[in-house]
Amino acid sequence: YKQQEVLWELLVTELTYLSHLEVLAGIFLASFHEIRVGGDYLSDVDLGVLFSNVADCRKSTIGFVELLSAAVAGKKPGGDASAGAGAGAGQDGSRWPMTIEVALLAFAGFEERFRSYYEYSVTYSQAIRSPK
Repeated sequence: YKQQEVLWELLVTELTYLSHLEVLAGIFLASFHEIRVGGDYLSDVDLGVLFSNVADCRKSTIGFVELLSAAVAGKKPGGDASAGAGAGAGQDGSRWPMTIEVALLAFAGFEERFRSYYEYSVTYSQAIRSPK
């Protein structure tokens, strides 16, 4: 039961974080682009430094959330949704138990999946150290 609570909390946290990335990319980044198109405003601001690769980070997080959601829902990754009983369903239509073992599949390839965050961190660190 505690494992299920932890997985649920992790999923909720990741969904909240994803909504923050959506605001950053969808509102702030889009607004900066719109302001720039409308005139010579903020031309000295380097959007590549300011927003780095937020879009790539968003994609990485979406992929992780999808895998984690499947684990929380009791779906085994790679299940055949067209099999009638649904992805991850057992022969009797039951779901796979939500366990840490199933959730760990969401973490497979974690380093590669979140490589975009490494790039973001490096860019951010360089931006902070660069003269204004």
